[in-house]
Amino acid sequence: MQDISHEPSFASGGTLRPSLLFETSRNRSYEELVNCLPAKPVVDRLVNLFVHGSDIPTLPIHFPVFLKDYQLFWDKPGRVSLPWLSVLFSIITLSLQYFLRSGSAIEGIPYPEPACRKFASKAAECLRTFDYAKPAPRTVEAMIMYMLCEHIWLGEYRFRASLILSLTIRLAMRAGYHRDPSHYSQISIFEGEVRRRSWSYLVQLDILFASYLGLPRHISDRRTDTALPSNIADEDLQLDITSLPPLRNPEEPSAISFLNYREQLCKILGQITDCTTSFEDLPYEKVLGLDQALDRQIDVRPAWLDPPPRFELRVMDDPTTTNQAIEGDILAQRARIILHRRFLVPAHANSQYLPSRIKCVAAAARILQHQTTVSQISFNIDGMSVPNWRALSLMHEDFLLASIILCLHIDQDIRHGRISRRLEEFPSEDAELQEHLGLLRSCRKILLDADKPNRDAQRAAQVIEVVLLKASGARNANLDKDGDTKGAITGVCPASLGPGPADFESVGPEDASFGDPYWFGNQVPMFSDLDHAFASFPSDEQFPFLAGFE
Repeated sequence: MQDISHEPSFASGGTLRPSLLFETSRNRSYEELVNCLPAKPVVDRLVNLFVHGSDIPTLPIHFPVFLKDYQLFWDKPGRVSLPWLSVLFSIITLSLQYFLRSGSAIEGIPYPEPACRKFASKAAECLRTFDYAKPAPRTVEAMIMYMLCEHIWLGEYRFRASLILSLTIRLAMRAGYHRDPSHYSQISIFEGEVRRRSWSYLVQLDILFASYLGLPRHISDRRTDTALPSNIADEDLQLDITSLPPLRNPEEPSAISFLNYREQLCKILGQITDCTTSFEDLPYEKVLGLDQALDRQIDVRPAWLDPPPRFELRVMDDPTTTNQAIEGDILAQRARIILHRRFLVPAHANSQYLPSRIKCVAAAARILQHQTTVSQISFNIDGMSVPNWRALSLMHEDFLLASIILCLHIDQDIRHGRISRRLEEFPSEDAELQEHLGLLRSCRKILLDADKPNRDAQRAAQVIEVVLLKASGARNANLDKDGDTKGAITGVCPASLGPGPADFESVGPEDASFGDPYWFGNQVPMFSDLDHAFASFPSDEQFPFLAGFE
C-alpha cells in the first residue's frame, strides 16, 4: 500500500476545486488505485468508525451489503467495481474528518488533512477511470458519496460542489431514478428501495443547494413519481427478499423516518423558492397560504423530532437524534424566512405585512437559539471526543442568514427610533431586544471561534459587532421624536442589481425581496455602514463584478 505519511499539507491560500471536474492527472489502473489505499488495519478502523460511529444520519449506502462486499474485497481485491472502490475512498475521506476535527492521531496516517484531499481525489479518479457517464449499478450512489467529500472541503466554494450534484442528478435521471421502481419489473425489491433512498437524497440536496445558491432547482415535482423510501431497517432489507418486511413505526427514531420527514419539508421549501424567485408577482394571500402549508407539515412531524427546549441539552439525549430534530426545525425556519423576508422592511410602513415581519424575526431568533445548542453537542466516536462539526458546517449558511435578518430588524428599529430609553415603557419589547442582542453576541462568538472561519463568517461577525454597537448607543441616547437615523446602518445595493442605496422607507415587497442570486446565495440583504466592516457579502473571487462596490 502507498505511504502518504510524509506528504506536505495543501497550501491554505490555494483555490479548492472538485477533483472530478478539474484534475488532469492520468487515470491509474485498477491495481494502482487499490495500491493507493492505506494498510488494511487502518482501513478497517476507518470503515468501522463510519458504519458504527458516524453521526451522519442518512446515506444512500446499505451498510450490511457494503460490509459483505468489503470482506470480499480484501479476500479477492479484483472482485469489486470501480464505483464501489470510489465509495470506499469516500468513506475513508469522511472518517478521517473525525480525526482531523478532534485533533486525534490515527496510526498509519499522521497527517489527516492532506490524506483527506488525496483520498477524495482517488474517489474521483475511480469514477473517471470507470467513465461515470455510463449508467451502471452504484454509480449514482458513488457520485453522491464523492460529492459529500468535496462539499466538506469546498466550504465557501459551495457552487463548485453543486456542479457535481448537477451531474449526479442527470445521471440518476438517465438511469430512471426519477420514476418509481414499481414501473420496472426487472428491478428487485432490494434494488428498488436503494434507488428510492438515493433519489430522496438527491431531491433534498437539489432543493437545499438551489436555496443556498439562489438558482433554480433541477428536479421538477411534476416530472418525478418516485415514492418515499419504505421505513425499513437495513438489517431487514436483504438482497433476496421478494416482498417488503413490516414497516417500522414512524414514531420510533430511524434514519429513514428522518429522511422522509426532511423530504416533505424540502418540498415545501422548494415550492417557496419557486414562488419567491419567479418573475411573476407573488400575491400576499399566496404567501400566507404557503406559511400555513409549512405549519401543517411541522404539525405532523414525529414526536422524537420535536426540537429540544431552548438552550437545553440533557445528558440522556442522543446527540444524533438531537441533531436531526434541530436540523429539521432549522430547515422549517429557513423556509419561513425565505417566504417572508421580502416583507421585513416594508412592514415598518405597511401594517398589512406585520405578520411577515413577526414570523421572519421569530424564525431567525429560533435558528440562533439552535446554534447555541448545536455548538454544545459533541460525540464520543472511537474513543475520541469529536465536536459537532458536521451539523455546524451543514447549518452554517442558516446561521448567517438568521444573524443578518436580526441585524436588519434591529437596524430598522434604530432607524425608526424604537430603541431608546423610551423602551422602558414597554418592558416586553425591551426584553425581546435584549434576547436578540444576546443571540447575536453568541452567534458572533461561535463564528469567530471556528477552526477556520471563512470570509463570509468573518464579515458577518463584523456586521454583528456594528449592530451591537449601534444598538447600545441608541439605547443610551435621546432620539428625536421622529427617529434619528444618524445611527442606523444604511443598506447598499448596486443600482444595476436592485433598489437604490439606502432608503427602504418607500420601497414595497417587490423591491425589498433581495431576490438577486448574487446577494450571498439569494438569501440575505446587504448592509454597509463602516468601510472596515464590509460592503457586500459575496467575495470578490466568487463575484468579481461586485469588487467595485467595496
